[in-house]
Amino acid sequence: MNIYISFFVGGVLLMSLIFLQVNMSQNSVDTTFATISSKQVESLGGLLDHDFRKMGMGNTGSGTSIQSADSNAITFVADLDKDLVAEVVTWRYDNTGISPAETPNPNDYYFTRSVNSQVDTLGAVVTRFRLNYRMSDGTMNSSPSAAQLEEISSIYVEMICESPVPVNGSAYAKSTWRKVFTPANLQF
Repeated sequence: MNIYISFFVGGVLLMSLIFLQVNMSQNSVDTTFATISSKQVESLGGLLDHDFRKMGMGNTGSGTSIQSADSNAITFVADLDKDLVAEVVTWRYDNTGISPAETPNPNDYYFTRSVNSQVDTLGAVVTRFRLNYRMSDGTMNSSPSAAQLEEISSIYVEMICESPVPVNGSAYAKSTWRKVFTPANLQF
């Protein structure tokens, strides 16, 4: 009888160890995807910060530094590489089409940055990118008209990146990046 009790206790201990190992492995995967999502949003945020801080630099023309703006895209003039030649920069989040097939995440859409018409599809799982504009009179506007572009004084950016695959079954690890830009070259 003692041998059966020993086998039972040993079996319970073995099952507990196996369950613990599986649980630790799942937690490790969850943490890894959360870290990847966080690094993606940090990296894209750094690139956005680089471009937006230079908005309007090198604009020697009579036109506005911001050429077009809405809640998902912005096109502006900036001297990104300090060569005294202004580039035309466009950031665009296209959530109207289909989700890219590269990831199983159904919430991600194409997020691109183009400089002088050379498009770079940024390899991040961006699930939200919103732009909102503070006008010179203090009001907020998510889609200023062409006549209002010169009145933009600051830009509010929100970006959310998610893990490419679900963690814990169906949820995706999510990281959010928010920043307000007030480029000196937009201040008149």
